[in-house]
Amino acid sequence: MENDEEDKSACLRMIKKAAESIQKTFYKSFQHLNLQVGIGSAAHSITELPRSYKEAQDALQLGTLMNGSSAIAAFSDLGIYRLLCQIEDAGELAKFIPPSLKKLLAYKQPNREDLIKTLQTFLQHHQNAAKTAEELYVHYKTVTYRIERIKEITGIDLEDPDEVLSVQVGLKILVLIGDNPVTWHLDHANV
Repeated sequence: MENDEEDKSACLRMIKKAAESIQKTFYKSFQHLNLQVGIGSAAHSITELPRSYKEAQDALQLGTLMNGSSAIAAFSDLGIYRLLCQIEDAGELAKFIPPSLKKLLAYKQPNREDLIKTLQTFLQHHQNAAKTAEELYVHYKTVTYRIERIKEITGIDLEDPDEVLSVQVGLKILVLIGDNPVTWHLDHANV
């Protein structure tokens, strides 16, 4: 394979299509089992195989977390997760969760999960409340109320692009390490 980006994209599409075909064939015989596929980047020499294998493992793990038990995921498609999975210590990774998000994670009310999901979806839709409401199947006013409530709880400034980026990265870290206070060492004194 050449180093041309277009060739790499075409090769990746072929690999994904082959993996889908293998999955379909596999499921005809074994409907009760799941088959996930993780794809690392190309190894141009034998010394690069361990790196590619590690990338495929990371793609497999993250693809399953994000896309379910029948995921086909390529490491090159994982975006910022490629950077985040370089930090293997969950405690170290948790240090990058911003204080504003930690306040929301520490919120001890039954609607906490709804607030976290609303914030995540709101940021994915570039702070568009209408699109957020549509995806969450709730009324527009419900989204605006939740966003205001999130602001009250966290003190987050959604007009500050650096803080928004920090919260987005924090939400992605939660996908990796889970929403578990033991893992992210919430220090109430620092919140």
